[in-house]
Amino acid sequence: ESSFSAPPPMGRSEPSHGRGIEMKNVGTGTRVLTPFLPLLKCIECGASGQLMEGNRGLSCPQCGRDYELHEGVLVVRRGYKLRDALRRKPRGFPHELAERPGLVGKAGLRLVRRLGVTQEKAMRMRRQQFHFLTTNVLPKSLTKTIGLALEIGAGSFAQAAELATVSELVVATEYDVAARSGSRPMAVPQRVMPICADARELPVRDAAADLLFSSNVLEHVPDPRDAPREGKRCLAKDGTMVHVVPTTACRIRTALTRPLASLFRFDPRLSALWQRTFAVHGAAAKSYVEELRLFSARRWRSLLRECGLAILDEGPILGFWSANIDVGWTAAPLFWLGRSEHYFVVA
Repeated sequence: ESSFSAPPPMGRSEPSHGRGIEMKNVGTGTRVLTPFLPLLKCIECGASGQLMEGNRGLSCPQCGRDYELHEGVLVVRRGYKLRDALRRKPRGFPHELAERPGLVGKAGLRLVRRLGVTQEKAMRMRRQQFHFLTTNVLPKSLTKTIGLALEIGAGSFAQAAELATVSELVVATEYDVAARSGSRPMAVPQRVMPICADARELPVRDAAADLLFSSNVLEHVPDPRDAPREGKRCLAKDGTMVHVVPTTACRIRTALTRPLASLFRFDPRLSALWQRTFAVHGAAAKSYVEELRLFSARRWRSLLRECGLAILDEGPILGFWSANIDVGWTAAPLFWLGRSEHYFVVA
């Protein structure tokens, strides 16, 4: 039986940042906690609730498929070798890429650290985002206690820790765990199960999740409709999805700040500056102009409806940020572009 305590009532929670919850490092986990086993399914044969603990992780008695559990992360994504991926250098943030401070001096390095979107700033922003959703958005759509929350695109698992404050269990999936975390252990609550999986092929049985959550994920799927369709399969009959997506304003603002971000990467070539300024952000579009159209609220609305989902609520969220530069209050001159993110509550 699960020994987890019930989560606090929706709408009255405060950002916990892990306080009061038993934590674990994803660098020390050696087994899948028993409460998660009935919720998982084999992506090879589709058998639900039959995965069993094996020597190296989980195995399916139906088809014999083994799933490796490496450093607390269950690897379910096809063809993904986590050990090999961890050897790669993780993606950095602008201040972490400044490996040659002599080119800009101490004052320039301080500017990089001040303006750069650091990992700490990004996590703080995501916690604020989730707190807004749990206090202002979800109480209007959810009327029951969340048994299982499913997150796709969990990144560094910062928001998975926040999901654990309002749900009994959390399955947090990330397409490329190593790209975000590298070899650094991540502290997550005991009720969170980190899984390396594809959002288009989730290892969760049908109708298991009461809440599905994603933040800035859909634009990274080649066909953005595939993730909501797969999420719909995993969603309980009275469950709810929350998708936070970037807006056209965010895409324009990011392009405007990329020239400054390029200075942090110490690449003076004009060709590199041009490529970075108008580089494609995700995988759902082939050009900058196409992304401007994709990131509009009207287009996101249309894509979700094409998945057979009804939009229960939507609206702007967070402020006027850029993916490159932490402009803060200095973004005021660009306020007319609109908010950087938009949320959709669908079912």
